Amino acid sequence: MIPVMQSNISTHGGDCFAACVASILESPLTLVPKPSVRETQHYDAFWYYVRKVNRHFLKKRGLYCAWLPALNLNDREVYFPEGLHVAVVQVEAMTLDGNRAGTAAHCVVGQGKKVIHNPSPVQCRIVGYLGFYLLLPIDPNTVRVIDR
Repeated sequence: MIPVMQSNISTHGGDCFAACVASILESPLTLVPKPSVRETQHYDAFWYYVRKVNRHFLKKRGLYCAWLPALNLNDREVYFPEGLHVAVVQVEAMTLDGNRAGTAAHCVVGQGKKVIHNPSPVQCRIVGYLGFYLLLPIDPNTVRVIDR
């Protein structure tokens, strides 16, 4: 995993998911498809963006991005995947001048319970987990992860 910072950050969406995928795959951010503003603002549209990433980027590398909802075990704790994953978190959003701006969804790279990379230059407090994207091999014999 090589940390890649997101290139677009705004209150109307950004490319944190693409930066997390690029980080896990040690790939340049420019190779990962970018989301449109609509795809970052609307939950249903984001699913179409993930499908686009699967078809036009991950499939060529022998991978598939699968969604795992954050499961509350006994209403007390979240189940965390052990390997590298893209965690979709609820964060306390801050404006660039440091004021609170409510909550927002954001993506970070996780491994088990630990956040190992936040691609945003604006650090924010995680207040909850929505789920996880796992990069799974379609065929383990054809996985090609690193672009160099």
